[in-house]
Amino acid sequence: MCIMSSMAEPERDQFRIDPLVVFKLGEELVSDETQALLELIKNAYDADASFVRVAIHTSGAPEKPLLKPDKQSPGWIEIADDGVGMDEATIGSGWLLIARSGKRDFKQSGKTTAKKRTPLGDKGLGRLGAQRLGWGLQIVTKTAEAKRARALAFSWKDFLAAETLDQVRVKSGFREPTRKHGTVLTISELQNPDQWAGDGIVKLQRELSEVISPYEGVVGFTVAVSIDGTQVDLQKLRQDVRDTALLHYDIKFEKQKLTIAGHATLGLFRPSGRKAVEQYAQLVEHDRGAAFYKHLVDAGAAKAVGLKKGRGRWFVDFKRERKLSDLPQARRDEEKAPIDPGPFKAEVDSFSLALGDNATVAVFGNLADYRKFIKDLAGIRVYRDGFAVRTDRDWLGLGSQWTSARSYYGLKPDTTLGYVAIGSRENAQLIEKTDREGFINTAAYQNFLELMKDFLSFTEEVQELLRREYLEFAKINAEESADVGEEDTPESVSESIDDLLDEGNELQRSVASAQAIASKAQQTASSTLDSATDDDEEGLIARREQATEQLQTAMSSVQGTLAQLNEFLPKVELAQNRNRVLREEILQMRAQIEDGIETMGLGLTAEALSHEMFNIANSLATRTQEFARRFTDGTIDDSQTRIYLEYIRGSIGALRKELAHFSPSLQYVRERRESIDMRSFSEEIAQYYSEHWQDRNISTIVRGDSTGRFVIRGSRGRLTQVFDNLLLNSGYWIGAAQDRGEIEQGQITIRLRSPIVTISDNGLGVEPSVENSLFDAFVTRKPRGSGRGLGLFIVRQLLDSEGCSITLGSPREPDGRPRDFIVNLGGMLDEG
Repeated sequence: MCIMSSMAEPERDQFRIDPLVVFKLGEELVSDETQALLELIKNAYDADASFVRVAIHTSGAPEKPLLKPDKQSPGWIEIADDGVGMDEATIGSGWLLIARSGKRDFKQSGKTTAKKRTPLGDKGLGRLGAQRLGWGLQIVTKTAEAKRARALAFSWKDFLAAETLDQVRVKSGFREPTRKHGTVLTISELQNPDQWAGDGIVKLQRELSEVISPYEGVVGFTVAVSIDGTQVDLQKLRQDVRDTALLHYDIKFEKQKLTIAGHATLGLFRPSGRKAVEQYAQLVEHDRGAAFYKHLVDAGAAKAVGLKKGRGRWFVDFKRERKLSDLPQARRDEEKAPIDPGPFKAEVDSFSLALGDNATVAVFGNLADYRKFIKDLAGIRVYRDGFAVRTDRDWLGLGSQWTSARSYYGLKPDTTLGYVAIGSRENAQLIEKTDREGFINTAAYQNFLELMKDFLSFTEEVQELLRREYLEFAKINAEESADVGEEDTPESVSESIDDLLDEGNELQRSVASAQAIASKAQQTASSTLDSATDDDEEGLIARREQATEQLQTAMSSVQGTLAQLNEFLPKVELAQNRNRVLREEILQMRAQIEDGIETMGLGLTAEALSHEMFNIANSLATRTQEFARRFTDGTIDDSQTRIYLEYIRGSIGALRKELAHFSPSLQYVRERRESIDMRSFSEEIAQYYSEHWQDRNISTIVRGDSTGRFVIRGSRGRLTQVFDNLLLNSGYWIGAAQDRGEIEQGQITIRLRSPIVTISDNGLGVEPSVENSLFDAFVTRKPRGSGRGLGLFIVRQLLDSEGCSITLGSPREPDGRPRDFIVNLGGMLDEG
């Protein structure tokens, strides 16, 4: 007897994929149209093609397509190559199997193509970017062995309409071959054909030049692009342009060793300004820098950076070698060996956009085109096998390096061009992100970054050293020309100039006297000649003798004055040289004063901080003493221990908070320049001081347009010092008003309205007697021992150094005292 089951077996549950997922995946992973084109160009490279031709048509439709495009969506793109093509298996397991790529296993096994190429792609997702270009996609491909070309086509619109992925229609067929092997991709129904018209050629040229190396390209691989039949020439960094660079660096990393070789032209030291250029010509151009080079060597600069005489157009060469293991921040493996990112090389050029070097103008015929070309290609880019890895334009932080005071002579982001060349096989451990936007932050990448930052440190060191020595060389020559010795002080030099000016005044009087005598003699002579008659010959002779005598006296006076002038003129040149020495001294003193002002500001902030830290430490010491007593007596229990530990944690948190507020003002942090959102910054300051003064019943609030953009670019440390001094000043006078019983609740208000910040309080206000001198040094109405009169002076100096300002607001009723400090941050405003 057969027993049948009363219940049928249930169907197996399984996942299904909505085609929209695939559509969205391509949309997310490929950022824009240029990146989509690049991914398809890379596929041609991976297929061992010797060329790829990209033809963009902004109107019309391709001939005889498998799927007819919508006539309402004109335009099409054809991408053709002579690569190995795809057979049936590759089409099935490659193009039609999403996220599957045989390249991944190919790369991991260390294989290369017939042309010794390591594939650039390995995720099987680049093809999805074609949807950014157009709705229709057709593939015609042929291998060398196939007799006919295989063709298939589909529409991305079906991915939006089909219920599941397997329902997306793919039409296929065969075509007669037009070449022995290769692939032609045809993208129809362009998403935005207008973007390729008009200025689209220039835009595409610039964008492709950013992703395909303008330095050396890809050996054995040609990329040709056209729009409506017009060829798009990819920008190449021509050798004649590179020959105008003031600095050049060659970087090589292999076998765990970084080698940096640099070269500088004499033009690196060329200043701006007529007087400075004249001095530069006298100092270095007349002997092609021979005396300056001797100064560099004698000053010990040569040994520090491996400096030696340059060849050809280079004035000096310099070099440094360093092992990866010598870098303090190098990441290491479990065996403490530094993780090698793989060998790479790089070249970096630094240019000047200033007028003065005829070679720069000769390249393009005018300075404007030269400047535009340099700015368009500016940046140090990373290229893998000739194709750019899309990192941030300033991924190495040249901007922050340049804007920090310490590295004023470092590489400028807008005038620095360079590349880092890596390979797919040699640098496989440098892994690009899925969206191709930069690298995954692995230990290998971190070491790669550390190596490049070490290169930047070297450029900063050597360029600052060269500039510093040039200034020292100029100063020494100025002192020699000015006949200034080591024993001479700025005061004595100034007195000598005063003496010379006094001598000049005396000479001016002598010139005036000689001029008067000569004028009188001229008048006498003219009168004598005018009154001459033949009737009075004896009288005429007498008057002529008198006129001659006066002319001789005048001539003698003029000659004496000219002799004085001849003696005086060399002294004028000497005075000019001495004045130049004084100017250099003033510049150095100004820099020292600025440093001193920042140090004073730091001291005032530290003074306020130390008071709070003393209170925290004092309370902690009291609690610890009580805890120790009970511990010794044996009267302490677990709950009291927990309470004590919680108090310690709270004290540590309070100390950290105080130090966190203080740390931006430290020098190594203060020199950094960054974008600062004033709303967020002000709210952080307000919260800090509200908590700081909670026991004093003083609150700090921020008001202003919360949606308006108010961003500045500058030093967070200096800005913190400005706000600290203003808020501490307000806190003091609020406390004074509370002590008098005039107010109970103190309030400080920070109002934001770009580029203005107004800080107000309800304290005693500013006394009329100090309104006009409030921002001068040592002006204060605080009692002796309570203030030095430096806080507001420091605020003004710090703002002045950034091209900003502070003023006092109008008096308020009823007492007629100002209570608003108006800070104009226009000089630091970030317009981006």
